[in-house]
Amino acid sequence: MAEAKKNRIPTAYSPKGVAVFPRLNEPDFKWKPEAGQYSTKIRLPKEEAEAFLAKFQVMADDIYTQTLAATKGKKDKKGKLIEVENAGLPFAVETDKEGTETGSLLIAFTANASYIDKITKVKKEIKPGIYDSQGKPTNVQVGGGSILKVAFQPMPYYNEGAGKTGVSFRLEGVQVVELRQFGGNLNFGVEEGGYVAETAPVPPVEAADGVPSKSAGSF
Repeated sequence: MAEAKKNRIPTAYSPKGVAVFPRLNEPDFKWKPEAGQYSTKIRLPKEEAEAFLAKFQVMADDIYTQTLAATKGKKDKKGKLIEVENAGLPFAVETDKEGTETGSLLIAFTANASYIDKITKVKKEIKPGIYDSQGKPTNVQVGGGSILKVAFQPMPYYNEGAGKTGVSFRLEGVQVVELRQFGGNLNFGVEEGGYVAETAPVPPVEAADGVPSKSAGSF
């Protein structure tokens, strides 16, 4: 009898936060040179961020406890007893240039930009959805300082090589509540008879993990 497929982890949604270093329109290949990576951080006031993260901390503690039990007394390839560290959740305390805490946390969301299909062995590209404030797909360029809500999957993991467990936040899509574009807030005046941009059609947006679902992107 074939083993039943694991249930897909439901999509979760962040509170509205300020986008920090968003890479949502084009993938970054610095840390994932083969697959590429989309990412964004959002800035939230510390108290709000801690309340949001609390339920996922339970998930992080669970995977840590399970891994400790599964590796207890076991040794690695070098014959050393396996040690496991709880890396927790993907966030950092924000500090200014002087190293003083700002009172905010930065929460990180990432997703690979491609994957290899297990059956066909063909590389497939995927992209997080971008939605406007009304929940409609858009291809707008999202810059730092935009106000976003993030759709994501909380993904428990055990990195055997690093000896760490935790929960990563796999980016599925964002809702742009307030838009800031690259080089924004430049107050050019009106020049008569010049170039006027036309409204471009919005292409369909693919699910961020390559598995379309009813919940993905439903802001």
